[in-house]
Amino acid sequence: MALKYRIGEMGWYNFERLIKTLLKKVIGAGVTSFGGSKDGGRDATFAGVAPYPSRESPWGGEWVFQVKYVDDDQGFGNTARSSLKSKFKQEIQTVRARRNAAIENYVLITNVPLTAGSRAELADVAIRAGQTGNFTVIDGHEVCEWLDIHPELRRSFPQLLGLSDLNQILNSAIYSRSKAYFEQWAPRLAVFVQTDAFIKALQVLSKHRFLVLDGPPETGKSMIAAAVTLLYASEGFEVYDIRSPEDMHAVMRQPGKKLFVADDAIGSVSLQSDKNDAWARDLPGIVRSLDKDRLLIWTARHYILEAALSGSALGDALDHFPGEHEVVVEVGDLSQLEKAEILYNHAKRARLAPGHRSLIRRLALTIVLHPNFTPERIRQLVERLGDSSPSGERWTSAQVSQFLTNPGARWVKAYKALSGSEQALLIALLDLDESPTIAELRKAYENRIVGIHGPLTFQEAVSRLKHSFVTVAKTFQRIEVINFKHPSLRDLLLSQLRGDPTARRRYIELTSPGGLAKVIEGFAVAGSGPLANP
Repeated sequence: MALKYRIGEMGWYNFERLIKTLLKKVIGAGVTSFGGSKDGGRDATFAGVAPYPSRESPWGGEWVFQVKYVDDDQGFGNTARSSLKSKFKQEIQTVRARRNAAIENYVLITNVPLTAGSRAELADVAIRAGQTGNFTVIDGHEVCEWLDIHPELRRSFPQLLGLSDLNQILNSAIYSRSKAYFEQWAPRLAVFVQTDAFIKALQVLSKHRFLVLDGPPETGKSMIAAAVTLLYASEGFEVYDIRSPEDMHAVMRQPGKKLFVADDAIGSVSLQSDKNDAWARDLPGIVRSLDKDRLLIWTARHYILEAALSGSALGDALDHFPGEHEVVVEVGDLSQLEKAEILYNHAKRARLAPGHRSLIRRLALTIVLHPNFTPERIRQLVERLGDSSPSGERWTSAQVSQFLTNPGARWVKAYKALSGSEQALLIALLDLDESPTIAELRKAYENRIVGIHGPLTFQEAVSRLKHSFVTVAKTFQRIEVINFKHPSLRDLLLSQLRGDPTARRRYIELTSPGGLAKVIEGFAVAGSGPLANP
């Protein structure tokens, strides 16, 4: 049975948190917390009258709420319902044994969608266990209905948008306009964790209409930007993934609520003077045009933003509205609980092989406390574990530790395993500005495969790399663009060029002056000296 929100993929911990929040909305603020046990061994309670099952016929007295979560591993069917019944039969005995008095209102809540027959079976279990008061079951469909009644909860659980069919939630015109952006980010939003930085980002954008997400690589700036963006889309905003101020000017005055996102607004590896100058020139006017229906989000690496703000016109522009410290949110500091939730969500979503699930459970505290923990690094780790599961490769504790210390080693191994054509396409991306069009990359690629034996066609190379090293998307103008899957892959290629004189020499021979300048600048930012011995 399909659910509007795929709550069966949330994991028991997130589902219990969600139900606790929903019950406080539906029943009242006096609902207690759950016990935080995977099998729901502890219950939540409430005392008093609540508008349930309806305002016209409210229940009153002592309430017990029991949450039973069943993993949606193969889809919800008879097996899931049988598992729910078995768990509930054991649990109601435990709950009743803990309480001397009769339970006036017993509410079982589950993520499993139920049939009329399975509801009757659960009611029979309750009666046989001695439940004489009110009894009801709230199933997965009803939980989804509650979420529709209380859409504001998406701000506390933005991953719900990643666990849904967005075209059922968003206005059809908005979905169509920004489909490429949603398709790129919605699947990743399914593992999102509400952090302090995310909460502050929502507050800053609401107050100032302009938000700058600042932080080093891998800390989740783009993910927070996407979470904020999809939330606003669910509230009626059209989304525009832009590359320059000119993209904003083209649609700024058109009717409708609009949110503009400029990822790596002033450069991905280093400060790009042309982008910096364009934003510095236009930002004061753009900022004056922002209002409750015109919003702008930037992301920028910390050292790039710092360079842009010191001794440049951009620093003056930000300083005058309303002050850089008021619109800049620093991303990166995570609590141990936030880190644990990030690891849990990624591991749950990945459907790892049993051996790798056990490995993650055993090393959970070590991973969370690792000094190199970042959301992107955890995503890469779990993704690599998932990729290796079908082939039977079993990671060890030492390999996990090595990956966290130096994730690039695994990417380098994967890069070196690529064909010459695939490597040529990735190197060609270094020649171009961020988000080049397919046509621009095709031209650069065909220049680089000259002399390669049995080269792949451009489309073949893109297809092979699309789900690992690169992403393909469409701008709001419906132009196809291509990018590295993550900015750190650009850094990886730079490191390969630094360490391989032959590859470096070939790169210099084939690149454009602009491409060479970008790579030299990237080397300098990464702490390398000039290109030596070309």
